[in-house]
Amino acid sequence: MKKIHHKVHRDIRSSPGLFIAVTVVIFLGVALFGASFLAYRNLKTSYDYTYETLHMADFTVKVVQAPPEVVGELESIPGVEAVTGRINTEVPLTIPGEDITRIEARVISLPSESRAAVNDVKVEEGSYFPEGESEVILMEHSFAEHHELGPGDTVYLSADDTKTGFRVAAIVTSPEYIWPAKSRQELLSSPETFGVVFVPSETAVVLLGNDIVNEFCFLTNDEADRDAVVSEVENILEPYTITDIVPLEDQPSNAGLKMDLQEFGEMAEVFPLLFLIVGALATYILLTRIVYNQRPQIGLMRALGYSRRQILIHYLGFAFIIGEVGACAGIAAGFGLSRLVTSLYVSMLGLPYTSTHMGWIEWLFIEEGMAAGLIPPMIAGAIPAYFASRLSPSEAMRTPPPSAGRRLLLERVFPFLARLSFLWKIPLRNIFRNRRRSFYTVTGVALGISLILVSASFIDAIDHFMNLQFNDIQKYDSQINFVQPQPATLPAEVQSWEGVERAEPVLQIPVWIEHGDESYSTLAVGLSPGSELYGLYSTSGDRLSVGKDGVLLSEGLQSTLDVGTGNMVTLRSPFGTRQFQVEEFVKQPVGSFGYLSLSQAQNLAGGMAVINGIMLSAEQEHLDAVREKAFTTLGATSVEMTSETYGQINEMMDFIRGMMWIMLGFGAALSLAIVFTTVTVSIMERRREIATMRTIGEGKGRITAMITIENLILGLVGVIPGIPLGYALSLLFFSIIQSDMMTFNPVIFPRTYAITVGLVILIMLLSQLPGIRTLNRLNLASVTKEQAT
Repeated sequence: MKKIHHKVHRDIRSSPGLFIAVTVVIFLGVALFGASFLAYRNLKTSYDYTYETLHMADFTVKVVQAPPEVVGELESIPGVEAVTGRINTEVPLTIPGEDITRIEARVISLPSESRAAVNDVKVEEGSYFPEGESEVILMEHSFAEHHELGPGDTVYLSADDTKTGFRVAAIVTSPEYIWPAKSRQELLSSPETFGVVFVPSETAVVLLGNDIVNEFCFLTNDEADRDAVVSEVENILEPYTITDIVPLEDQPSNAGLKMDLQEFGEMAEVFPLLFLIVGALATYILLTRIVYNQRPQIGLMRALGYSRRQILIHYLGFAFIIGEVGACAGIAAGFGLSRLVTSLYVSMLGLPYTSTHMGWIEWLFIEEGMAAGLIPPMIAGAIPAYFASRLSPSEAMRTPPPSAGRRLLLERVFPFLARLSFLWKIPLRNIFRNRRRSFYTVTGVALGISLILVSASFIDAIDHFMNLQFNDIQKYDSQINFVQPQPATLPAEVQSWEGVERAEPVLQIPVWIEHGDESYSTLAVGLSPGSELYGLYSTSGDRLSVGKDGVLLSEGLQSTLDVGTGNMVTLRSPFGTRQFQVEEFVKQPVGSFGYLSLSQAQNLAGGMAVINGIMLSAEQEHLDAVREKAFTTLGATSVEMTSETYGQINEMMDFIRGMMWIMLGFGAALSLAIVFTTVTVSIMERRREIATMRTIGEGKGRITAMITIENLILGLVGVIPGIPLGYALSLLFFSIIQSDMMTFNPVIFPRTYAITVGLVILIMLLSQLPGIRTLNRLNLASVTKEQAT
């Protein structure tokens, strides 16, 4: 056995490139698994620790208004650990400077003399509410960072036509706004138009002129029955008109984080699995060809007395070394990459607390990483190893007869092929002489193309996402938003402003959409029939318009509500309930909404001819003037500039693009490894026939040309299954990451197909260079003698 072990090492040293290439495949799979698995656990632990430390609410109940004294009654409910009653409202906020900025601010009250028992904040800069000061605020960190605000700066809040200056006492992080989403349906809110500030409770009373509470946040005991608690809360708060009940899983920031985390976790399972399957296939191809080429050596070992078990163990040793080295290197790399991915996420989100040390999780990863690295190549290696062990000495030592050369069927169908020079005819016939070898090469190319396409498709999907949202759907240049309803005649007035080309009304109403036992909280969006500034497109890409009677639903609601075209759904708003027929489903990259005609939305809002937003297109040089006029003459809460929103969201998407470019790098490296393995094995196993051609006078250049032509033909054939395989894998991955809040359509641009095919063909040409270099250095006398014996 000691001699056999030496033979394993000699075989590896004789073709180090092949073993390194296959080992790299296993390494990439384990490293990617480690980076994603550990980063996923790091982020999940960090979220959970943040929620626990800052007492994130288990559920929140919103009412029209209620007296603060109700908190005492709610605290007495069995299973309730803590309750916070607070004011949560939205008012205009002004940031002074050279260019005065007005923003829709969410103002949330906090106790000034103590910390909130539920939904506390972490002070990042400055200090909590100073004693004796009332006109101070705490500002959410992402909003403050975007506008370059810090402790000591002054902003203005407007309520009842009164503008009051507030000093920023601290920059804080809130568990409710780690992902600063305005609502579940407005997940990608721009800090240009939306921000969150916290004020002392007594200041909120003065600001709003009323000592009321409109939101209650609850913490429950671990053993409490939350449904029973919610039912009791509903009974107590029923007199105060409950408008919404938001469990933790539906809280916008948490839902966005969990959606991202869930998709990350699913990708952490599927993507490395794909890499490891490819690694197993590469191992199988390599060992199969080694066994085939070492048949005489196997026969000799069997004749010298080595048992079948020893032969089996010997060839399994190749697979074990590949798996062990790849797994160990992958585990080490996985730890480092996981810290990098975690730090990138933490930096982007501004998490207040980060956890990267998990003890038993790390040991679990080491165990699973070793298993993931060893099991696929060992399984793949078992088949050729078992075949090698079953060969009898006489059968193994007998030189297999060369494949018969004959006229191809293609040459009969296409007679011009028979007139080709041998430079083309020999490569073409070689492809069919050894179909198994050709199949392995085609398979390697197909896998290489599919792996790159899967990664590249995500980058294309992000570009398509941005184009669909901001060029096809949001066609307006600006949208003016109001907290209080405005008369429906207002857009006509705005359209008469200088520089305004078109103005259209919009009415957004919070609703529950119900179908059967399913329900969903979202917005009903009322638009003018034939709206030109807001595009609606069916899932097949056809332009749609809101109808007179029915409702259009975002495609994400089709599965969420288990509803189809023609079904009836119920829309329940604070003003009433109506039923609508589902006319069609529309593409919606962000959020899931119901679309109605403006008149239907007004009926749902109580029958008043009102709007709460105006979409407009204007000449670019007049947009700033239009924004200023909207604030000064209309009292707008905020004015959203599409270009600014695009810039902010595109900046967020750059992070995802960066992650996808990393994945594309992994895919390209894996493609290089699998193509290099298959091409090199294909070339090296023909060393005898190449030596024979060299001996009878064929030049090195012509032989190189023949090998290149053969590989190019096989590469182009590999494109045929590679492209549909890559697209199918993309569909699989995109089906994993879809949700009601964000939808990425599986898109691969034509240029991506062309670049991918070109890249893989280039990889194939480069992969053949080491093998050709070795063939050109063959000792012809030695190889010819080997052939003769």
